[in-house]
Amino acid sequence: MGIFDFFRNIGKEKETKKAPMEKVSLAEIDKWIDSKNEEIGDGESKLFSLIKEKINILERSIENKLNILNEFDINSRKSEDRIKSVVEESRKKYVEKVTHFMMELENLRNGGIEKMIGDINRIFIDFNKKSYMSYEKATFLIGKEMSDVKEEIKSFSKDVVNIFNENKDITDLQKTINNIKLKLKQKEESESDMGWVGKTISFLKNEVIQRTSESDMIKKEIENVKKSTEYLENLSRIKKINSLKEELMRDFVNLGQTINFKALSNFYHIFDDKMKTVKIHKDKFQTSYEKDNGETIINLLNNASLNNESISDKVKHINEKRVMILALEDEKVEDKVSELDFEITKIVNKINELKTSIEKEEKKFDKLNSINKEILNDIRKEFVNIGVDFLF
Repeated sequence: MGIFDFFRNIGKEKETKKAPMEKVSLAEIDKWIDSKNEEIGDGESKLFSLIKEKINILERSIENKLNILNEFDINSRKSEDRIKSVVEESRKKYVEKVTHFMMELENLRNGGIEKMIGDINRIFIDFNKKSYMSYEKATFLIGKEMSDVKEEIKSFSKDVVNIFNENKDITDLQKTINNIKLKLKQKEESESDMGWVGKTISFLKNEVIQRTSESDMIKKEIENVKKSTEYLENLSRIKKINSLKEELMRDFVNLGQTINFKALSNFYHIFDDKMKTVKIHKDKFQTSYEKDNGETIINLLNNASLNNESISDKVKHINEKRVMILALEDEKVEDKVSELDFEITKIVNKINELKTSIEKEEKKFDKLNSINKEILNDIRKEFVNIGVDFLF
């Protein structure tokens, strides 16, 4: 158990008169901290001097009491030699622990109030832990002399606790400043993150503007292309091709209906390969015809004497249209409008991606801004705890 655990209820906070509330702005906070650190430094020096004075007093008193303890004649007590031997050994160990305890206190340095408290607490915990058994065994035969040493140390610990309690304002101020400095660091990091997020948002928005400008330029280019003679001629050519293809499909249907596939099948029914070809043409007439420009079906019809003038006229008409379509296809140029429309689609998709990213970054910015406000409120609470009005 440490000194500040064992005696934590000893001493009361000093009553202070209410003074006008100090005001500190965010712009003045660093200057205020420097000023208070100087006050704390002065207070810590005075506090350390008081404690060292108490240590010096303890040292003189303990030296006398240890001398008395060492001079105590254990043999004057009626007890077994074995017990006397244990007591003698315990007395020796206890004196060693007290001597080490005093040496630790003498070596105490002023490293700040928190370190001072930590060091003293550690010294007491170590002493109590290591001296407990030897003290208990030695008091079996040595009562008052052992108790006098312990009471002297106990009295010193009360004095130290009282000193710290009487100077609690220094400790509180130091803790508050440490907390404020931590919050200020968090605020600095938060604002740095906000700066980067803000730059990212600005960059993304500029990208949207640039992409939108590109899209507008392409739209103007499309309008110009659509007005050009080349585009209008090509558009007319495409319409003509589509019209001829529709007519061609009807012509193929008409030709397929004109051919007597039943008679053709009866003629070739003993030839498996021919029958297979007849069936394919019947099921997929236009596709089969276009594979060899109708050569196969015409040969089948001629060999079966099933060709006639009507079929020949229809075949001729189909072939002429196919030649016309091929000629128009050769003259057709690339549809630049479709290419430009595709480019616009890609740009629009990119703009949508950018807008989604902007929304995410704006949410991140708002969250960081909220965190920053919370940090400022936390700093204000820290100031309130020491009676300072924080303006931000």
